[in-house]
Amino acid sequence: MTVMVSRLPATCPTDFNSGYPIPNSIEELLADIQALAPEIRSRADEIEIDRRVPSDLIDRLRTIGIFRMTAARGRGGLEFDLASIVEAISALGRIDGSVGWTAMIGCSSSLFLPLLPQETYDLIYRDSPDVVVAGSSQPLGTAQTVDGGWLVTGRWPFASGCQHAQWMRSSVANSVRAARLRARAALPSMASRGVGAASSRTRKTKASASASVAVDG
Repeated sequence: MTVMVSRLPATCPTDFNSGYPIPNSIEELLADIQALAPEIRSRADEIEIDRRVPSDLIDRLRTIGIFRMTAARGRGGLEFDLASIVEAISALGRIDGSVGWTAMIGCSSSLFLPLLPQETYDLIYRDSPDVVVAGSSQPLGTAQTVDGGWLVTGRWPFASGCQHAQWMRSSVANSVRAARLRARAALPSMASRGVGAASSRTRKTKASASASVAVDG
C-alpha cells in the first residue's frame, strides 16, 4: 500500500498570508478560537445546509494558525505537541462539530508528510506552512510503474475535507514487494478531483466535506 499525494485545483490557496499574528502558544490559539466562536455559531445553519464548512471560514481557521499546528517549526509551523493539538480541535468541536472535524482532518493528515521523499516535502511546504491536507487510507486505487513514475487510477470515498485541501493523500494497491513500499508523491501536479456527491451524512456532523475523490490515470 502506497501513499500518494496530489495537488488540488488552484482555488485552494497555497500562499496564504493574512498578516494576522500567528499564536506562539496553545493558550493564545485557544483564545483566538474563542474569539472566532460567535462567527462559527452564527453560520451553523449555513454549514448544515451546504454540508461543508464555507471556504471563507476555512480561511479564518487558517488565519489563526489551525492548519500549521502540526507543521515543523523549520517550515514556519507551530509544531505543537499532541495534547495541545487535541485541546485546540476539541475546543473547535465544542463550538461546532463539523468545523472541529474538518479542522482535525486538515491538520492531522499532514502528519504523514515527513514520510514522503524530501523533494516532495519541500514542494508541499514551499510557499506556506498553512497547508490543508485531506485523503483516504482505503487502498482503493491501483498504481503501475511506467516510464518516469507511476500511473494511478482510483476512486476514494469518504475523503473528509477534500473540498478544502491543497493536497490529497490516498492509498493504492500495487504488485511491489512489501519491503519496497514507501510513501510516495505519485501525482505531484493537479490531477485529482472531488466528484461532488457527499459520501457520508451522520446524525451530528453533516458538514464533513466528505466527497469522493477520483483519479483516472
